[in-house]
Amino acid sequence: MRAISTHFCLIEPSLISHKLLEGKTILKVDEAEEYASADNIIFSQKAEKGSNGRYWSQTFRAVTKDGKIMRHNGCKIYVGIFLTDGSLMIIGTAAEIPVLTVTPYENAYVAEVAFETSFPNKL
Repeated sequence: MRAISTHFCLIEPSLISHKLLEGKTILKVDEAEEYASADNIIFSQKAEKGSNGRYWSQTFRAVTKDGKIMRHNGCKIYVGIFLTDGSLMIIGTAAEIPVLTVTPYENAYVAEVAFETSFPNKL
């Protein structure tokens, strides 16, 4: 069974947006910055209904001790969540890239994304 691991990565849009547009599966991106989460990664999604129809509301939250993540605060960047079977679950689409929010605390940084998409991620 696939489950969320304790590692995630941040992927610059220029590295994978063309692959997402072609519908390719993203397995690993060598240039991506990888981070270890100090706690469990939280990912949730739920179906919503809006004026444009049904969509999926996705949220991601991870805590890391790696301060270099601060340089991505407020940036549009894909978030890749490593699953226990070695695959990579991407938050974002070819047309829409999530905005990462990073909040600094003493010896920890909380990375968060709230994203809306037409299709759910499969776990």
